[in-house]
Order: sequence, then structure tokens, then C-alpha cells
Amino acid sequence: MRRLSEERTKLLFEKLTK
Repeated sequence: MRRLSEERTKLLFEKLTK
């Protein structure tokens, strides 16, 4: 379940950097 966490973090990071 680490892949899901990584994907969610990536999405969150993208929203934060956008």
C-alpha cells in the first residue's frame, strides 16, 4: 500500500506547487 501513498503524496504535492 506504499504505492498508493506515494501517488496520493504526488497529487498533493502537485496541488501545493500549482
